[in-house]
Amino acid sequence: MDEASGIVSATVAVTFTIETDGRLPPGKRLGDAICEVEEATDGYPSNSLIYCAHPNHFAHVLRGNRTQRVMGLRANVSRMNPAEPDALDTLDDSNPFELGHSNAGPSMLLPNLTAMGGFHRTDHRPVAATCEATGT
Repeated sequence: MDEASGIVSATVAVTFTIETDGRLPPGKRLGDAICEVEEATDGYPSNSLIYCAHPNHFAHVLRGNRTQRVMGLRANVSRMNPAEPDALDTLDDSNPFELGHSNAGPSMLLPNLTAMGGFHRTDHRPVAATCEATGT
């Protein structure tokens, strides 16, 4: 987490990639990572974001006070491991409408959520479906 702590000193938000098992790539839990970064930076950054993961990969880890600092989701439409879609020659757009509805559950668990969108290689369809499913 030294890298994340160093980056945080130059930013207002830190983003975390979640693997298919709900943990960060080094195997750390999201809440623990948020806590470590905040402790190492005296409570800075002001918020955290989850990106490059399908909601089914992280929805189950959004319980507890530590994750209440998550203010943004940039979900991946693909259910693959976050690195796998980059290796494809074509877009894995899976079911963009299902992604929008999958975003609705996590959004209800995050009372401070202010930003939602799709991750790279995602077009407007899952973003529109997310707005429809969450009423935003």
